[in-house]
Amino acid sequence: MLDQIVARKQIELLEDKVRKPFEVLLAELSGAQSPDFQRALQGDGINIIAEVKYSSPSHGPFAIQWPPQEVVQAYLDGGAAAVSVLTDQQFFNGKPEYLQQLRGEFPELALLRKDFLIDRYQVLEARVWGASAYLLIVACLEAGQLSDLMGYGAELGLDALVEVHDLRELETAVESGARLIGVNNRNLKTFDVDLDTSFRVARRLEGESGFTLVSESGIREYLQIQELQDAGFSAYLIGSSMMDSQEPAAKLRELRGEARESSRNDEEMLIKICGVTTAEDAQQAIAAGANALGFNFYSKSPRCITARQADAILDRLPDSALRVAVVVIGQGDPLPEIPERIDVVQVHGAAEPEDLPQMGKRLWVAVTPEQAERFPDHEIVIDPSWGSGQKADWDELQSLGCRPYILSGGLTPENVSEALHKLDPTGVDVCSGVESVPGRKDRQKVTRFIQAVQAARKAVTTPT
Repeated sequence: MLDQIVARKQIELLEDKVRKPFEVLLAELSGAQSPDFQRALQGDGINIIAEVKYSSPSHGPFAIQWPPQEVVQAYLDGGAAAVSVLTDQQFFNGKPEYLQQLRGEFPELALLRKDFLIDRYQVLEARVWGASAYLLIVACLEAGQLSDLMGYGAELGLDALVEVHDLRELETAVESGARLIGVNNRNLKTFDVDLDTSFRVARRLEGESGFTLVSESGIREYLQIQELQDAGFSAYLIGSSMMDSQEPAAKLRELRGEARESSRNDEEMLIKICGVTTAEDAQQAIAAGANALGFNFYSKSPRCITARQADAILDRLPDSALRVAVVVIGQGDPLPEIPERIDVVQVHGAAEPEDLPQMGKRLWVAVTPEQAERFPDHEIVIDPSWGSGQKADWDELQSLGCRPYILSGGLTPENVSEALHKLDPTGVDVCSGVESVPGRKDRQKVTRFIQAVQAARKAVTTPT
């Protein structure tokens, strides 16, 4: 994939130079200097470079598709030290205009142009568009190119964040004079994420002075940041977990460790009644206190409904309820038609991130506890054996630590309280445990389940 992206960049570069020659671009350079990027990463506490990106090759579209100004305002409300802006359009759905708009809207904010830079022309673009810094990926460049692009950026008053993926690339970066070093935990050739990449680089530079280290990719929890900080990192570039969050400002505050002990106390527990097939069942679930409903589109399920049937149910629901479409891949079914008013697609049957379909909506991935680590950048639903009503091994779920997840599988009004006293999920998902027959919900069971969740939630979050 990296080779494909760089090949595309070479074509884009030729086209851009024809459309606007270097001399013309140079003439657009203003004397105004952007805020110091490296200095922005030296603040007290946890310095997060929050990223504006709307899609990625490994993930597809992210849940948040707000205008960039709204995204950045949320990031600032959450305490971001700086902002990274994707300007690649074909692979990440970014635009140069985003960087320009943000510079105009937030003149005091340190901005990083994140793209695949291989030529001085692109460095000049970054300066003209208002960036404070630009990304240089060692894997894309020869050593001579790296030194040249770093030197040219310095002439323009820009900081270069030099990104490495292993110790060999680190050596190249250091020999080229890089002191602001980003460590990408994601392998750009395979898209695998390994946080140990950052720790290996930190160990190599242990005892060395003058380096500012930035850890990139795969960071979803405050505890991870604490460990990275202890290893010598000064800043953390994070995008996916916030662009997939319903509240990026709150997610950013959580990552920075603000009010971490009570972060979930203040959040409403997601209570999802799944396998809804009638408007009556849906309305009763909402009236009892459910805030999410699941609609099954898998043809072999006794709870399967069509998009038309789902629309008829949705017509009678309040907008406040989260509407989830459940789909299964890898079982011979084509992807079903999904109603426009669906908020989330919950995918079962994916073994790896590359298996996930492009749905154009927020995705939840149903996984076993063992599979969870394969999907570090996705919201997950823990379900040991979809459709069987089998309960998850709750002891195994302790290994997830502070990672957010929705608990599913084998939950009932009788055992959900025990689950919530043992575990700390962000939500619960019940289907057969509240049914009279497959596809029809038992009103009393639904009510008792929701009351049990609310009582357990209150018990575990009330200080003693």
